[in-house]
Amino acid sequence: MRDLEASGFNSETKNMEKKWITSYVAGGLLVQLAVIFCISVFFVDSSNRLTTSASGSSDLEYASHGRSLLSEIVGSDSLDVEGGDGGERHRQGGEDEDEENYFPGGKKRKKYKDDFLSDLKKVDFETVREELVALFTDSKEEWPADYGHYGPLYVRLAWHCAGSYRIFDGRGGCDGSRIRQEPERSWDDNANLNYAVDLLRNIKEKHSISWGDLIILAGNTAIEDMGGPKIGFCPGRQDDLHGAASLFLGPGAEQDSYFPCEDIGNCDHATQYFAAVRPGLIYVDPAGPKGDPTDFQGSVEDIRRTFSRMGMNDTETVALIGGGHAFGKTHGACPAGPSGEPAQGEKPKDNPVHPYQGICGRGKMMGKGINTVTSGFEGPWTSTPTKWSNMYFRMLQNLEYKLDSSPHGNPQYSVDEDKSGASPRSISVDGSGTEKVMMLTTDIALSKVGQDAAYISLVEEFSSDISKLDEEFAAAWYKLTTRDMGPYSRCFPIPSLLKPQPFQFPLPEPDQEQISLIPYPRVANRIKKEVLLTEEDSKWMVTYAYQCALTFRSTDYLGGCDGARIRFEPEKGWSVNAGLEKVAMEKLKSIKEFFGESLSWADLITLAGTVGMRVLFDDSDAHRMKFCPGRTDLVEYDGGSDYLRPVIDGEFTNTIEMLREHMLRSGLTTREYVVLMGRPRSKEQQIEMGYEGSYGDNNLIGGKKNQYFTTLVEENWVEYRSQAGKMQYKADGGSNKFILKSDHLLLEAEDLRKIVDDFAYAENAFMSEFAAAWTKMMNNDRFDGPSGNLCN
Repeated sequence: MRDLEASGFNSETKNMEKKWITSYVAGGLLVQLAVIFCISVFFVDSSNRLTTSASGSSDLEYASHGRSLLSEIVGSDSLDVEGGDGGERHRQGGEDEDEENYFPGGKKRKKYKDDFLSDLKKVDFETVREELVALFTDSKEEWPADYGHYGPLYVRLAWHCAGSYRIFDGRGGCDGSRIRQEPERSWDDNANLNYAVDLLRNIKEKHSISWGDLIILAGNTAIEDMGGPKIGFCPGRQDDLHGAASLFLGPGAEQDSYFPCEDIGNCDHATQYFAAVRPGLIYVDPAGPKGDPTDFQGSVEDIRRTFSRMGMNDTETVALIGGGHAFGKTHGACPAGPSGEPAQGEKPKDNPVHPYQGICGRGKMMGKGINTVTSGFEGPWTSTPTKWSNMYFRMLQNLEYKLDSSPHGNPQYSVDEDKSGASPRSISVDGSGTEKVMMLTTDIALSKVGQDAAYISLVEEFSSDISKLDEEFAAAWYKLTTRDMGPYSRCFPIPSLLKPQPFQFPLPEPDQEQISLIPYPRVANRIKKEVLLTEEDSKWMVTYAYQCALTFRSTDYLGGCDGARIRFEPEKGWSVNAGLEKVAMEKLKSIKEFFGESLSWADLITLAGTVGMRVLFDDSDAHRMKFCPGRTDLVEYDGGSDYLRPVIDGEFTNTIEMLREHMLRSGLTTREYVVLMGRPRSKEQQIEMGYEGSYGDNNLIGGKKNQYFTTLVEENWVEYRSQAGKMQYKADGGSNKFILKSDHLLLEAEDLRKIVDDFAYAENAFMSEFAAAWTKMMNNDRFDGPSGNLCN
């Protein structure tokens, strides 16, 4: 295996990637426009009878959770109730290849398989499990198995693949399997994991399983094979062709630009952006804060902070640490070379073909087996490193430890034999002898030495009740390896799939029978006749739907309007949503009451915004926004919006980097995001936010629809403080036109300004692209498995 070419970039691909990223930072993005295919349009005659379409159909069909339903149309206006193309971005091979598939900030991947779902359906996961079990004890000379079992290696691989996830922006995780590629495969914490990937290649080649699914399944199977609890598995991870989405995790120029850490080793104290204490680590420095092995309280703070930024509570944190450390060992067999060369060998980024050729030892076992260096620490945590147990907690609870050092020179802790008697020992990795157990500073911090009451209590509980550890570890591991997959509806259904878990923020199941009875075109007509009485009313509804849907983020598939979380705090209290509950929701209450519980708020908000846009677009048949029903409502708030607060809110503190970051997470291309910036704005809602007016008082109905863009480029904007004290821009020369900082940013970057110019002088193109982008945004969260969308 050591002679195999390492997975990931070759030098040509790597150079191409760097060139692309440089191009991106400079702002020169090439965008291809999404194309939406129109469906047959139905018309209603004056006697409310359906007339047939060109296809000869006399019924209105519309998509609703995969079902074709019939609905009566009442009134003189028809409504496209159909699927959009929002789900294409989740597929291997969506549209907008230049940007959708190469954007480094979200989970977008180049089309290299059109049949991802078809391949996934062919996978016999039980057969894959059986082959993994056989692999675990088939030790290879190229990279021998510690203790004759590769299980601990695959627990580490799965943990580190999934453990890059951070909750504040949804980046990281094993969906994409970027641990095989730069920069992740060269992170300090991922040393030698290239061998674990190489050992899986034969299984990968035999089955149509993705690398992401195989890595997580290998970790799960290893835990179970070594006697651990049964672990849940959510299939459906899609592999990225490159590691660009991890560039923002660092270390590197992209991370420095967007998420700087001036205090290396203390990043998690400095900013919320990091889960790990520094780029290149998965969590904390195991030697203690900045390598201080005596700072146990500092380690406690680091542990709690880093795990919480992955969405883990104390119980999950301690269960994961102790359960994970039931297996395997650390590796630090020798010091660095005489000239300071790393004992692990060169990283993949420096030697992509033959990375991690360790220098310890001599002969055919040089750098591997008993001569391995990975982290620089040395030894197992327990005396049974290939067997599940709660020994880790019993040892923390009952033994005394003293500061020691590994052969590599790293500070670690060994059993104080003067106080605790002879140290427990495990068999050596090659079976030739035995070795003492050890603990790291971060392990000792969980004990009474760390003086944290919550951690001490959990150590005591798990040391005396292994069934409790089984339960908590299994739940926490499933969360660790699945959190980045998004809602439960994105899991590919297999017989052993667990029920929806709280971390997946499950919504009530839609009642298909009730949905089938809702006459959505009639709802649309009532909205138009009873709610949209003025142009300002339409603008309120557009804003309500836009803000509801824009919470979606492509990195971990959270947010969107399904569930209508905009009705609850924190969303309804965000500054960008000022007045929406008081005005927009209030205007819709009569419609909701008339149609009853069957009509969800989520569908009503989305439909009202869509109808409002159609009114403002003069009911143009050429630029219809399609509506796809079937959303449900959350009964009470579930925490699903806690980390979705908009990056861009119009404040003067907004920067071009923040705007680009919001674009990256939105699930939209840059051009789609910009065209939606040209949406109609409610002047009243802008005032509710503390600003004055909107970009113009000209009527959109019967007027130019691209007024936003023409106004941006034709006016000279000067800084202005509103009566409420908020900074914004006002058109120079006395005209009563206002924009926000987020609008002005479109003029400050060359690539964005070019898009503004395009729309400023092409009204028809603006309307067409707006309709497509609106439909996509409204449906981005309508998942149908890992790669589909219910509205397609």
